[in-house]
Formats: sequence, structure tokens, C-alpha cells
Amino acid sequence: MLNPHLQEVLDIASKRAFEAYREQGEKIAGLPRPFQVVATIYAAQGVIDNGALQYFYEANWPEEQPYSYFVDVYRTIGASNVADCIEKTAAMFPFPDPHLHREKRNQFLGELESEHEFFKYAAEPAGDDLVWEKLAEYVSVHMDEFRDRTGGGIENFEADSASHRARKAAPTDSRQRPRSVAFACTLGFAVVGSLAFRAAAPSLLPVLRDAGIDWSRNRWAMTVSVACVLIGAVVGALIDRSRK
Repeated sequence: MLNPHLQEVLDIASKRAFEAYREQGEKIAGLPRPFQVVATIYAAQGVIDNGALQYFYEANWPEEQPYSYFVDVYRTIGASNVADCIEKTAAMFPFPDPHLHREKRNQFLGELESEHEFFKYAAEPAGDDLVWEKLAEYVSVHMDEFRDRTGGGIENFEADSASHRARKAAPTDSRQRPRSVAFACTLGFAVVGSLAFRAAAPSLLPVLRDAGIDWSRNRWAMTVSVACVLIGAVVGALIDRSRK
């Protein structure tokens, strides 16, 4: 877990990076390099933490950057393990320019056996706290560029930091608390369901095929994810009602 100061710096830097991204018409190529790095890590690692590199490859990324771009960004902050995992798994696609062909990627991933080495490397980057530590260190080194973003120099950044601290220290409105519980339940069920399916798939899918349900691994994964999200939302709603 990040120490509070680094987390604060990272929160504010990411806010400014995404503000700049929207101002650029959601074109990441037009951003200063530090802003590109922060926006890319936030987007990519958020997906990876939720579903490992399989989710990362199932997504179509804005501007369809080659996977070497993500490798370079992770190496820029010093997260070499994640960079290596992306580099190795991207090289496993048996066709050129896999970043441009979502259907081919999903077909290839859906046909892989659970013992395939892809899944060994795909799981490693998920939940890697070191990524966020490295990103916070990177932002700290490039702090002046994020300060300059406001046009107000250091004082403006410090003012945002003080405001952010005040918001975090303020008492939580009891009416807002159930929302966080519902969200936590939804996310928790989705993650647990995804992990459980991944563990059970090798033995479960052949049984289902024998029963005449010949769905692809991806179709089952999506169905399980949606079902778990719905169950989590219902559980969260019930908890909400019990707390009112």
C-alpha cells in the first residue's frame, strides 16, 4: 500500500493527466510524456488488476497503440516485470499486429488450454502493488511538469494537495456509505467469480460440452462475469436496505 503522501500525489497527477487527455480530444499521443505515462498506466493496470492480461487483450485500446507502446510505458516507470509479461504474451499471438485484430485475439485466447504458458505470464501482473509505487515515484520525479499544467506553479499544486487532504479528512456522509458497500460487493463478486471460473474451467468445460452446451471459453467467462456482477449488485442493494 502506498504511503498517504505518495497516494495523494498520484491522485492529483492522474486527475490532471485525464483532464489534459479530455482537452486533447481524447488523443493520448498529443500529451506530454509524463501525462501519457500516468493515463496509460491508470487505464491499463486497472483492467489488468481486474482480469489479468486476458482482459487487457480482450479490450480495444483507444488509438490502437501497438503492445510495444505499453511495454515501453511500463519500463519507463521501472515496472519491468509487467513490461516483460506483456512483451512475452503479445509475441504469442500467431498473426501480425495483434493490437489491430480484436476478434482474432479473442478467438486465439478462447482456444488456449489452461496449461498454456500464456496464463502463467498473464496472471503475474494482476494486483501488483509495485506498479503503483513505481508510478508514484515517477510522478514525484516529474512533479514540475504536473505543477506547470495549472499555470500556477508550485503553489497551485500545493493548494490542490491541501484541498484533497481536506476532502479525505471530512466526515463521511452516512447516506453515501451504502454506495461504497454496493460497489465493493459488485466488484468483489465479479473478481471472485472470474477467478473461480478460471480455476474450474479446465474440468468444467468438457462436462458442459458433453451435455451439449458447446460454448467458447470467452463466452462462458463473459456470462459468469455478468452473473456475478448482478449477484453482487443484488447483495449490495440488500445490505444498503438493511443499513437505512
